[in-house]
Amino acid sequence: MTGLRGILAFLAFCTACSTTPNPLATLEKRTSDGLILVEDRRHGALFVKPDHGITPHHRYHLNQVLLTYERDSSRFSKKQEQRMRTYVEDGVIGEMIGHGRTMVTGPGQCVLKMGIGLVDVELVEPDGSGSATSVLATWGGVTLVVDLRDSLTNEPLLRYGRRINFPGGIQWQQDRPPWIQVRTALDRAVVEQTELLTEKIPPSTVDDPHCLPPDPDLTAQVSRSPQN
Repeated sequence: MTGLRGILAFLAFCTACSTTPNPLATLEKRTSDGLILVEDRRHGALFVKPDHGITPHHRYHLNQVLLTYERDSSRFSKKQEQRMRTYVEDGVIGEMIGHGRTMVTGPGQCVLKMGIGLVDVELVEPDGSGSATSVLATWGGVTLVVDLRDSLTNEPLLRYGRRINFPGGIQWQQDRPPWIQVRTALDRAVVEQTELLTEKIPPSTVDDPHCLPPDPDLTAQVSRSPQN
């Protein structure tokens, strides 16, 4: 439940941030659970714990995907919601493995718990005029939120979110976005969040020696040592 609250709390970061002195910036924006705004990027925002200790040696455990709506939005059907969750889950696992990361089925040492939220879904309402179709610039949008935590302590380490629009098209009366439009938005979101997690996390101020890759020089020395 703590991870779920972390994802939902991200949505209010503009109002929940505090400001404190920072030697690297004039003002430091900080979430209520201690993550610091690194920068706005890819039309979103990235918060990290300065001593996050995340390395390529970490493995990842994916939680169930969360899906929420804007207060007055239309909704997908339950079947469509499950299809979206499954698609994002499979996409995240595939992309992370494709970028050389290891996915595991539970917590452990050097395992990061990954929470994914498809939050504040907003679907465009039919125009109500009785006409057969409408041409939409966008079907609405969704905010993708990624929450990384230490799987053993549940300590928050990183949170990233960005808003993505569902591409527009023809809307028949009482219609919902076609799957191809939804899939296009989800594909883009999954690829970009994976690139962020595997290539663009700022360096940690503190490294966890237990979760660092083996020193190749030390490994070579051990392999050359005589066996008793």
